[in-house]
Amino acid sequence: MSNATTERTASQTPDSSTADATGADPPSASYRLLTLLLFVGTAVAGFAGATSTAGGFGARILGSFAAGLVLLASVFVAPVLVYADAVRVRALDLDWSPRPVVHAAGAFVLTVAASVALELVRMPLLSAMHPVNEMYYSLSSGPPRVQSMLLTISAPLGTLYYLARRNQHLDGKTPSRYWWLLLPAVVAVGAGYLAAELAAPGSLTTVAGGAMVVASLFPVGAYMDARYLRSRSSGGKADSEASGWRPNPAVQFLLSYLSVLVFPISVLYPAYAVGYLARRFGAGR
Repeated sequence: MSNATTERTASQTPDSSTADATGADPPSASYRLLTLLLFVGTAVAGFAGATSTAGGFGARILGSFAAGLVLLASVFVAPVLVYADAVRVRALDLDWSPRPVVHAAGAFVLTVAASVALELVRMPLLSAMHPVNEMYYSLSSGPPRVQSMLLTISAPLGTLYYLARRNQHLDGKTPSRYWWLLLPAVVAVGAGYLAAELAAPGSLTTVAGGAMVVASLFPVGAYMDARYLRSRSSGGKADSEASGWRPNPAVQFLLSYLSVLVFPISVLYPAYAVGYLARRFGAGR
């Protein structure tokens, strides 16, 4: 009788490995640091754009120096964090078993390759962006922002592939459901700044720098809200999938990051925000 009771109790109580397989994500310092590196890289990109727009020579040097530090951290620190996190994830009972050395090497190679590729296409890209730069010059007295951000755009690329794969199998927890508000807020700031510049061209250079810093919150909001959407169901992965949309945070980060690159002139980031929010609330969130 006692043996039957014990067997029945054991069958009703999932072990820790089964809980991990359903998408629960135990605390991970390496994963938190990888996420922090993404956000710092985005903030530095905004800062570099702000200093190139509204800063003097010293501010522009500081912005370029900060961008260089982010790139170095992405090349040499991020692979170590990927390795540490992959070792931890590999120990869980998941359908995905990452290879720590392969993913760490991939993070290094992808970041370096992205940096080299961007350097090779820098002048053709700037040439293609000439109409945008001309429009920007007509609105403000500062230099074009695209060049100042090319260095930092490559920084998160190396880790995003690993994070995207990780997000497919582990659902991180986020403390708030209101991260999505950053998307319409950034769109409103961009629209307000652009309207003000059209009314008084060249008079809001300092405000343009502040708007660039605000724009760096755009991909942060997309990433964190996607994490919330994936983890909102208390019933685990199966219940969450049944309830609606489960966006991949790393994918949404990349799309939103690219869409806001030439803020505020680009029409891509308002289109992204509208599409994301329509999908979010259309899925019953």
